Amino acid sequence: MGWGISAALRTDVIAPGLGYSATLPDASVMLVDGPAMTRSGAVGTRPATAIVRAILTAAPASVTEIVVLFDCPAKVPAARAAVHVRRASAASVMFTVPQLEAMTIKSLGGATWQQLFSTTAGKARAYELLHEALRVETITAAATVAGAPVRTTITSPATSEVWSHPFDGTRSAMAADIEAHAYGEAECQLAMCVRGLSARSPDTRAVILTIDTDIYLQTALTPAIDASQVVIAAARVWRNDHTVVRLSSAGRKRARAEQLTQMWELVACDALAPIATAGGLFFHLCAGGVDYCNGLGGYGWSQPALVAAVAAMDAAPFSESATGWSLDIAALAAALKPARKTRRREDDVGQLCIELDNIVYCWRYYMWQDARKPDVAGPVVECIFQSHDAKTVTDWLAVARGTAELADRCPVEPVTA
Repeated sequence: MGWGISAALRTDVIAPGLGYSATLPDASVMLVDGPAMTRSGAVGTRPATAIVRAILTAAPASVTEIVVLFDCPAKVPAARAAVHVRRASAASVMFTVPQLEAMTIKSLGGATWQQLFSTTAGKARAYELLHEALRVETITAAATVAGAPVRTTITSPATSEVWSHPFDGTRSAMAADIEAHAYGEAECQLAMCVRGLSARSPDTRAVILTIDTDIYLQTALTPAIDASQVVIAAARVWRNDHTVVRLSSAGRKRARAEQLTQMWELVACDALAPIATAGGLFFHLCAGGVDYCNGLGGYGWSQPALVAAVAAMDAAPFSESATGWSLDIAALAAALKPARKTRRREDDVGQLCIELDNIVYCWRYYMWQDARKPDVAGPVVECIFQSHDAKTVTDWLAVARGTAELADRCPVEPVTA
């Protein structure tokens, strides 16, 4: 997933914890978003072993445990299928089953990773190969290391299997974290591992590798996660004292002339704690949107104004009790009103209510509710917001009222606007 906020504003949001380093920081655990990190390195005909070796060898010497997480198809929300449809492109090459089966971790038989990822069957095969390569490289690396090997846990991109190494009959406690929760997406499994780790070992430092920018919402800005010992490495950039270049091709071209050095962009999550509130998470979702919601920009809200509204709220719209969270809709409307800068889509009150319902869905997702229900791959979406016969969005902001109880319920899928 990605966070649809502008790059400049995202940098402002994470600025209190932002830093750069040529190497990853010392940590005991390295958590890897498998789909994001393997796909980012899957270019041309590069061997799968080379792709995964670059990930595994990035681990600092202090790491004693590596966890690589892939989406589990049986557990992801059905709404994910709609996301895949939106992202699908016309395939330049169609592969037969024998062609896919002939591909190995050393050779794609003349195909490129881009071609593989352009089809559903090819994408599944690509992740199978990368998953196999991760296991092979883990075993190979362990055989060349003196002393105890790094404990490695890898989830499967095809089944609910959790693979562990070394083969000594013991497993990481994070394997249990993954299996105990019904979230199937890699980022969600990652958050469950962080939550479990912070509960068991609050002093254990972890580093997260991903390129998906909504990781900041899922960990650093989520009060349900204790991210005090978590550092996120979400980008490799080319940098000097006054320039940051994000495209590797451009960075390499400019490196010598501008004395740019390739570095990790790191975010210390504990520095973002002041804005890690339930209301803060909701307004950051309103500002940027993610896979399952679009945010409020299309209705006249300004991204900077929505982010600034977090500190300006007179009354927090979310409150927590022993029975769960509740939402004061009037307080939410009052906080939203000053952040609306133009009267766009004034007549689309019904669509605005649907979008707000979907934002609540994503808020519940990132608050990690319903996670222990065995038949639930995520939270619920409900028809919380009503039009109250308002004819315009401006009118709705003045008449919105009511309280929504956000306790755990049986799941349904987001409404497609």
